[in-house]
Amino acid sequence: MKRFLFAVIALVASIALYAQQPMPFNGQIVAPNGKGLKAHLSIKGTNLAANADKQGRFGFSTLNADDVLEIKCNKQIREVKVEGRSSLRIVWGEEGVEVSE
Repeated sequence: MKRFLFAVIALVASIALYAQQPMPFNGQIVAPNGKGLKAHLSIKGTNLAANADKQGRFGFSTLNADDVLEIKCNKQIREVKVEGRSSLRIVWGEEGVEVSE
């Protein structure tokens, strides 16, 4: 029984550790009509940043599952939680953002 309990604890710990590993991340930010937007994106609390190209594409070489993206576009700043995703499609509307993977 002790071996089984130890194995379960080890499995849970390894999954939690894997979830914290930095991962490559990419995405696209677009207007509601689907046209790409230029934007400046940064990882909140760090000095890591990227700029979206004219098609709205951007990427980071490392991002943690619990990071928050701070996005500056059209003189507005909004935040999007990564929530463990490896890619995002962000639709930038007048009232807020719509996020999908």
